[in-house]
Amino acid sequence: MTCREVNRGAQIGTCGFGLAQAEYARAFSCVEVQHTFYQPPKLNTLERWRTLMPSDFEFVIKAWQLITHDARSPTYRRLKRRLSDTEKTEAGYFRDSAIVKEAWQTTLASAKALRARTVLFQCPASFTQTAENIANLEKFFGSLDRRGLNLGWEPRGNWDSSVVRSICAQLRLWHVVDPFVDKTAFLLPITWTRRLALSI
Repeated sequence: MTCREVNRGAQIGTCGFGLAQAEYARAFSCVEVQHTFYQPPKLNTLERWRTLMPSDFEFVIKAWQLITHDARSPTYRRLKRRLSDTEKTEAGYFRDSAIVKEAWQTTLASAKALRARTVLFQCPASFTQTAENIANLEKFFGSLDRRGLNLGWEPRGNWDSSVVRSICAQLRLWHVVDPFVDKTAFLLPITWTRRLALSI
């Protein structure tokens, strides 16, 4: 029995394929695309991925790290684009900057190429509950051209659940959590959970 057959009311998938795409499509109904976080692939590559999967298969993409992560993050080692000194200071943390706006347009184009309906904004633990970070979230999502997309926000680190609940309600975000570590602060008809890899 495959995950597709376990529960018709749930979308079950992994982060990355991990299998040949045809085999993966038989077992799972969706996949979370990791490449769009580190360095978005070319659009024709994403369009090819889309054609290789069944029409009802769901792609979920991670927003480009230039939106969510400060340039000091070790994840930037996998960024192929060379950033100017100004871009390094203005990248990440949902800042109101040209580089963050450009990164959102790239993320939008990636979603369109894959016909993805959902985008995950995964934040580092260093993106903490401060007045500045909350203001950045409010400005970014409050003025965002969503194009009808579902937007999930995964805060890490020490965030008060009541603050998370308020932000998600105000900005129309899905609160994304690891169910073995935390519980969602904002109940919706749709619940999004992600099981993180275990360190052994």
